[in-house]
Amino acid sequence: MMVPIDSDGIDYTISSTTRVLGSQNIEVTSTLTVLNTDMNDSGVYTCEAMNSLGSVNDTAELIVQCECLGRQH
Repeated sequence: MMVPIDSDGIDYTISSTTRVLGSQNIEVTSTLTVLNTDMNDSGVYTCEAMNSLGSVNDTAELIVQCECLGRQH
């Protein structure tokens, strides 16, 4: 399967799992992991899946929060 991604310079990994739920039903779950993020990577991202039957898309908001290093507790 070809997975085109407009990464805009962002490091990422993709993993997928497939389960057969019956003779006619297959469930595919994919995960996109964004690596080495910083505050500038925050925003709304769109995922689009296409096959011979059509396409579907959805959006998700990524919020990158800063971890304060060296802070005294």
